[in-house]
Amino acid sequence: TTESFGFLGFTFSWGRSRKGFWVVRQKTAKDRLRKAIMRTDDWCRENRPQPLGVQDTTLCQKIIGHCEYDGVTGNQRSLSQFVYEVRPVWQRWLGRRSGHANKTCHWFYSLVRKLPLPNRYIAHKAVC
Repeated sequence: TTESFGFLGFTFSWGRSRKGFWVVRQKTAKDRLRKAIMRTDDWCRENRPQPLGVQDTTLCQKIIGHCEYDGVTGNQRSLSQFVYEVRPVWQRWLGRRSGHANKTCHWFYSLVRKLPLPNRYIAHKAVC
């Protein structure tokens, strides 16, 4: 078993690199990831009357900010999970807007094609 500890929103543990060397792995802490998703859910609920362009711009900034802080080598799965969870949250709260109750998932996917959310990316690459 490997020892791990949490610090500054990350869980640190030992792991093997692709070349087989022992490296310190960094992963977003589960509770911090859950809180980030819940904060985004709260924001979408509170700001659902805002125009779609304003919502898209702010959600893009939230995703970029999350990737800038948490985007370290080896944390791709947590970043992908955050981006993956933001889309249905936004879709759910857009569906709760007045006059949008009968909007389908096809409507949302066409919206995301017009106003795309950014994909996850690694902002800080490890130098090994």
